[in-house]
Amino acid sequence: MDPLLEGVVLVSAALFLALWIAAKTGDPNLDRFGIRGRIILRGAEHFGPRLSRPIVRALMAIVHQESGGLQVNYLGDKTAPGGPSVGPGQVEYATAKELGLIPQTETRDQYAARVSQEGWGIDAMVQVFKAKLAAAHGDVADAIRRYNGGGQAALGYQASALDWAQQTWPGAIS
Repeated sequence: MDPLLEGVVLVSAALFLALWIAAKTGDPNLDRFGIRGRIILRGAEHFGPRLSRPIVRALMAIVHQESGGLQVNYLGDKTAPGGPSVGPGQVEYATAKELGLIPQTETRDQYAARVSQEGWGIDAMVQVFKAKLAAAHGDVADAIRRYNGGGQAALGYQASALDWAQQTWPGAIS
């Protein structure tokens, strides 16, 4: 193997391992590779070198808030105006359309069928969070609030997610 390529592989593996350890929650539903590993891999794909512990932990907190990593919770907001929401991060149909994550012609029923595509759900959640983080000018805590929308409900969501993150990883998202 080319020494440069070997070095890149080793550094990438070390970074993945460091983020894997930093994102451990102690909850088997969240810590399985399908959630934690995909968040790190999709995060690396979409954030590149800007992927950090606070971002990975914020994404883990969002999954905790939205579904707890339980597939039974991967379909929600079926009657909401922008719904349904699907996946571990409960990405809303209207948001997925707005960000171009699905074809504009995809119907709500077709979108709801994505509930079984956990990998797609993680990827969509990461892309939504990236957009919210950009709108929040890099403020991870504010991006968590924006992920849930606006108003008092979003402030409560943010407080709950940040509280869980603080209990799970003291000083996690500062």
